[in-house]
Amino acid sequence: MTPALLKDRRIMVLDDEESIRSLLSEGLAAHGMKVDCAANAEEALQLILGGKYDAVLCDLKLAGSGPNSDGYGVAQRLKIAAGANKPEVIYMSGDVAGEGQGSSAMASVRRLQKPFRISDVLNVLMTVFSRVPAGSGKR
Repeated sequence: MTPALLKDRRIMVLDDEESIRSLLSEGLAAHGMKVDCAANAEEALQLILGGKYDAVLCDLKLAGSGPNSDGYGVAQRLKIAAGANKPEVIYMSGDVAGEGQGSSAMASVRRLQKPFRISDVLNVLMTVFSRVPAGSGKR
């Protein structure tokens, strides 16, 4: 049974791996969420300009090079493009847990370690959404 906290939430999945996008799209939709997927930064920016999202599941290392391959940078661009309706961001990584988290600011970043189960994603989303007060404009 899906908690009411998750039902009808709009989620964007940004990952260059088709298998990850499919897993998350099907798994989250099965729990009542509305899911859109993007394979790269350009697709994600088009999606965010076209609608409001409650959360973005963002891969840390996207295919390619330069600023469009850095998940942190792309997520910041998405938040700016979203304007007042900034989504919560949860980063996904297949790297060793803790890698690249040398600063104390990075300790508070929400991350999902690949490989993960849908139940892991649901738990992170419930934690994130339980901190967002109802009527805050996040929905």
